[in-house]
Amino acid sequence: MKTFDGTHRELAAKLGMTERNLYMQLKKENSGIKKRKDGLFILEDGDENETGDVIHFSEWRARKMKEDALKSQREREMLEGKLLSREEVLSQLGSAFHTTKTSLLTIPTAIAGIVAVEDDANVCKEIIEGAVRETLIELQGQIARIGIADDLDEVTAETGRRTVG
Repeated sequence: MKTFDGTHRELAAKLGMTERNLYMQLKKENSGIKKRKDGLFILEDGDENETGDVIHFSEWRARKMKEDALKSQREREMLEGKLLSREEVLSQLGSAFHTTKTSLLTIPTAIAGIVAVEDDANVCKEIIEGAVRETLIELQGQIARIGIADDLDEVTAETGRRTVG
């Protein structure tokens, strides 16, 4: 026994008959097609041992329509440039991470000679901080180029205050 949730026209089309033939089958005794009070059609196939699930076609149709609408919305956002593909984002961020990592690892080599001749700890600290800040500013520039960040972050804001003041 199977159930069908839909209109008479949909059931007739599914069974390959006209609506008139479907109405005649519904009126016949032991025709194998019955309509329940809740609007579901019961289709008996002669196998009484078979147990089936109730399928609500209208519910599945609504779910499919919702999923199709969400998919279309995502595709439109990608075409309009509001949404980026996952692969593109990972590629761009991976590149930015690699560049920043390389830059951070070269800081000791780049400033070793300058720090070695300094006696004042505060001057050494300022030299190291300056090199790290330059790397972070480069990272922010890369992020801004790929369109992830529009605002200045606190590193750039603080660096701007130090260079101006």
